[in-house]
Amino acid sequence: MIWNHAPLNLSVVIPVYRGEETLPKLMTELQALTVEQITPQGRKFYVGEVVLVWDRGPGHSDQVIRELAHQFPWIKPVWLSRNFGQHAATLAGMTSSGGDWIVTMDEDG
Repeated sequence: MIWNHAPLNLSVVIPVYRGEETLPKLMTELQALTVEQITPQGRKFYVGEVVLVWDRGPGHSDQVIRELAHQFPWIKPVWLSRNFGQHAATLAGMTSSGGDWIVTMDEDG
């Protein structure tokens, strides 16, 4: 079946605690999905944004998020005021997203 609808705009929400090692590779992998794709069922979609929610973890994840957001225009950083935990960070990212559908992922892919 081929769908004649506009492609679905997906938001990928990723809570980040210790992602400085894994985020660059994951963003490179997700970049391939920022152009229109077609599912096996014929539905068009693309990743319109990746919401990286910094949950105030140790290390330098915040700096990596800044660098990635500068490199990739489809990355949307969200900065939490303190460490709220994975579930709260995921919800914060979901409420900050703007896509038709939301996909949640861990920071290590």
